[in-house]
Amino acid sequence: MRLAPPVGLRLQQLQVSGRNGFQLGPINTTIEPGHFVGLFGTAQSGKSLLLSSLCDLVPHRGEKKFLGHEGPSQPNIQLIFQEGGLLEECTVQANLSLAQEAFGGRAPKAQKELLERLGIPEAASLLPRNLSGGMRKRVLLARALLCAPQILLVDHVTAGLDPRNAANLLELVFELKRERNFTLVWVTHEPELMMTHLDQLLILESGQVVFDGERETANGADALNRYLRS
Repeated sequence: MRLAPPVGLRLQQLQVSGRNGFQLGPINTTIEPGHFVGLFGTAQSGKSLLLSSLCDLVPHRGEKKFLGHEGPSQPNIQLIFQEGGLLEECTVQANLSLAQEAFGGRAPKAQKELLERLGIPEAASLLPRNLSGGMRKRVLLARALLCAPQILLVDHVTAGLDPRNAANLLELVFELKRERNFTLVWVTHEPELMMTHLDQLLILESGQVVFDGERETANGADALNRYLRS
């Protein structure tokens, strides 16, 4: 699998309109290529809306600039939702193949190797409805990684997993990130699982960024303390 270099993001005055009059932004931040960013905030703070705007699923105002990317086309951005939208009448193998074909062609060997590494080699022949919750989340991760993302956006993918399985899945993603060097933005309500791995924290409150900085500067920050107490 040919891997493209990671891509960063610079957001300037980014604003997004959500449902029921919710307004996200204006947001100004820079995410360096290859960095791992934790995106934290309480429910309805705008986290999922921000991820959706980064991959153009919802319209936005302001400027979004990709760092380390040249050319007229958009870089390869993959978004993993909590549930993920697998095609329910297609096997896992067919779901993975369709995703691969959209980003450069089928690679059955890569599918097999990645499913084995994720601990679910038996999933290839199954329909999504026959997957456990943990297996489904690993399939969603496999689908995104097989597309060789330059930026991977993850939205609550560990939600519903027991602490041990959540930690195991996070560690596997960290390992794959080190190998493939993509930029990673992860929304979670379990910050303690990833704090030691983060390059940058973004904390949202009511659609506004209330903290943006390196992990080392977050300790004791009022915004992080408020979030951890919520």
